[in-house]
Amino acid sequence: MIQRKQSVFLLLAFIASVVCLCLRIGDIEPAGMGVGFKLYNLMLDKGASVDYSPCGLFGILLISSAMSLATIFLYRNRKLQSSLCL
Repeated sequence: MIQRKQSVFLLLAFIASVVCLCLRIGDIEPAGMGVGFKLYNLMLDKGASVDYSPCGLFGILLISSAMSLATIFLYRNRKLQSSLCL
């Protein structure tokens, strides 16, 4: 499965994107309200009444991690694997 350095880097990219799916994006405190909340990639912190949806970033990270994982198994066709990595 992992025959080239390229496949090892793809595996590391997959692990990094899965870790990014679970990390916090930031703290948001609306002006004048005084109550802040934490924005995660998968969800909002409990008690948040403001609609800041992280669905776009979640979708991009999900597609990126799926492509990295799928590209690892294309080790027999190096040209296709290289073009998908780009």
